[in-house]
Amino acid sequence: MGRLALFSTMIMLLLRCLSGVMIQASDVSALMAFKRGISRDIHNILGSWDPSLATPLGWFHVTCDAAGRVIRLFVFQTR
Repeated sequence: MGRLALFSTMIMLLLRCLSGVMIQASDVSALMAFKRGISRDIHNILGSWDPSLATPLGWFHVTCDAAGRVIRLFVFQTR
């Protein structure tokens, strides 16, 4: 498993373990921290991730539930 895939898995496990009362802004903060940790995004895969939005609903490669909470990241490593 590549470093990016491993890191995205760890982020998702962290998000799932956090309290259900965590507000959506915390999901955005966690995803933005993840994005800052990416050293290269040569295909601008994370370009739609806009921290000014209240929820990551509609961000590419992010799946949210009906309440707008992050339930899955689809991040893969290309060579």
